Amino acid sequence: SLEILDIATRTPTGRLDVASSVAGIIIDPKTGNRYLLDRLGGSEIFVWKPDSHALQRLPAGRWPWELAFDPQSRELIALSHYESNLYRWNADNGERLAPVSLQLQRNTSDTMGDLDFDVQTGLAAAIFPEHGEIAVVDARSGRFLWSTKLDEMSLGREAGPGKASVGIDPKHEHLLVALAAGSGGQARGSGKPARGGGKPARGGGDIADESAKIFVYNLKSSELLQELNLPEQAEAGGSRRKGTRSLAQLVDPE
Repeated sequence: SLEILDIATRTPTGRLDVASSVAGIIIDPKTGNRYLLDRLGGSEIFVWKPDSHALQRLPAGRWPWELAFDPQSRELIALSHYESNLYRWNADNGERLAPVSLQLQRNTSDTMGDLDFDVQTGLAAAIFPEHGEIAVVDARSGRFLWSTKLDEMSLGREAGPGKASVGIDPKHEHLLVALAAGSGGQARGSGKPARGGGKPARGGGDIADESAKIFVYNLKSSELLQELNLPEQAEAGGSRRKGTRSLAQLVDPE
């Protein structure tokens, strides 16, 4: 269920029975429509309009994990974990649009990843730590930009959520990939050219110890620019996108 709170008084004012869970909420800034992600209860998105308590259901593919909203194209976006693509809907009429493929292998477990969407450029970045893969696409045009693999960072089927996060920096130039402490292995390029025409990723920072790491990529080409140890108080995975965004504001790859 979804608990409704009065912000001024911090007291409950109502409750909506959605399903077994609400895994995420995002709001359309123009209409005020709320989109509620029910990942565990049936892979559905519920539309809750501000003038009604009635809920409209949107089928959301196989196990949607994250929501984003594009105010420029007026589209709702959902990351499908099992299908490794982005589902899209026209926010004005509810029409389901063609999905955007991330051109990655499908996931089969609950080793969950992360999504970040840049409202200025329309670029979306996703990470899937089950296989150690990341991808960047233009969500507005459907154009695939690039993907790459963090060698020996494939965490397998039983790692669970909160192990990796992605964030596009405020200058729209770099992609930050944060890996939680104790993830193990090395994050380095595979030695093969990145898909989409980018250069092979370089580097080889050993993260077999308990320190968390952040990797800074060129947003447009997949080139790995920098590897950093995260501050001890930073959360690479637990705070997910919020924590990654704060780190993005502190890191200057130049």
